[in-house]
Amino acid sequence: MTVLPRLIVRLSAVLVPRLARDRWREEWLGEIESQKADGKRQKILRAALGAPGDALSLRAASARETLQTMAAGWRTDIRQTLRTLRHAPSHVATVVICLGIGTSVSVAVFSAINAVLFGDLPGLADRRSLVRLSLAYDSGTDGLGRGRSFIPWSSSDFEMLDATRRPALSGLAVEGWWRFAVSLDREPVETRGAFGSGDYFNVLGTQPALGRVLRPDDDHPGTPAAAVIGYHLWRDRFDSAPTILGRSLLIGDRPFTVVGVMPAGFTGIQPPEVFDNPLNRTQLWIPLHHATTWPGAPHRELPWHTVVGRLTPGTTLDAARSAMAPGAERLAAAYPSARRSASVTVRSHGFGFNDSPVEILQTISLLLSLPLTVLAIGCANVANLQLARATERARQLSVRFALGASRAQVVRLLTFEAGVLALLSAVTGWIGARILLTVAEPAFPLPLVLDGRVLAFAVLLTAGVIGL
Repeated sequence: MTVLPRLIVRLSAVLVPRLARDRWREEWLGEIESQKADGKRQKILRAALGAPGDALSLRAASARETLQTMAAGWRTDIRQTLRTLRHAPSHVATVVICLGIGTSVSVAVFSAINAVLFGDLPGLADRRSLVRLSLAYDSGTDGLGRGRSFIPWSSSDFEMLDATRRPALSGLAVEGWWRFAVSLDREPVETRGAFGSGDYFNVLGTQPALGRVLRPDDDHPGTPAAAVIGYHLWRDRFDSAPTILGRSLLIGDRPFTVVGVMPAGFTGIQPPEVFDNPLNRTQLWIPLHHATTWPGAPHRELPWHTVVGRLTPGTTLDAARSAMAPGAERLAAAYPSARRSASVTVRSHGFGFNDSPVEILQTISLLLSLPLTVLAIGCANVANLQLARATERARQLSVRFALGASRAQVVRLLTFEAGVLALLSAVTGWIGARILLTVAEPAFPLPLVLDGRVLAFAVLLTAGVIGL
């Protein structure tokens, strides 16, 4: 008759705090026995069903008391930590400077790496759907008569590839850079420029700062010679004159009509070198068909072009590689000696002629090694400072133990002190990183931002410093 009520009480006892569990169980079992004496089953079951609620109430009260005790201990530790650190300003300043320098440099370098890997390239739309295409062929240079070499594209290679790109790629853009002498009512100035295919700006998704971009109908012999110029060339050499559109620009010994000005920072397919003078970057674009008659330019069979493509929505890199296979086979058949066993490599748009994941990982490791080494040295110096300070505070800690402080309380207090120092160092490092990025951004080819990835890196870095 009382088996179920007793089972309810015994199961509910698991929720009761351990110290009060035995007494609570005896009281509730006694309540069931007293109801049993009255001989009414409803009262027995009603009494047993009250046990779970009472057990939960005791557990909640115990949890509140525990949290209040912990909060009181934490508040005490925070007050003691702030008072202790206030009396040691030189120690605090030394620790914060040592860790702040390493943190600021590490965060700034990681921000630059984040911009290189995931940031948007100036003037390029949706970088993630852009791919770089490289041509490989059997060169027979490994001493055994075989070997693979990567080469740029020739004009004929590009035309043959363009004919087989669909449906994996919505468009292909080719660029061949060149040095040009440019003049407009002044002495000629030499600048780096590029020959671009008709779909060049459409594939890159570039929107001009002024005027229009080159269109496919500009890349046909017999059409008026059109050119677009870079923002820095327009600003520094042509005084940002809004009347530049429609004017005749002498490029070499040929007149071109300026039809547009590119946005600031745009340098075409290939981003510039870091800290390079903006005027040494690509600042002029003319249609590709002019390259066939340009003095000194390689003829259409020589490889000197860079090619990028735009993935069709929903297309993967593997699908694009498979779609390029017929074009590679046609190249191998058309040029059996020069393009033997040709293949097309498709990679995400990177920063080098043949960027690969391994090369990118090596570059990241190299770039991060120096700031992390500086941070590790700073952590070692701080550890020595903390040990020296702990030796000086041995008497103070002994007094705490003598007054009844437990080992856990002392460890918690020291952890609070280390955490406050680490957080101060993290804030200093974040501010230092912002200053470094502000100074470096004008010379860096990509926008440097402190976004969520950089913040997560800074948080993990701070957690690692606290752990050390």
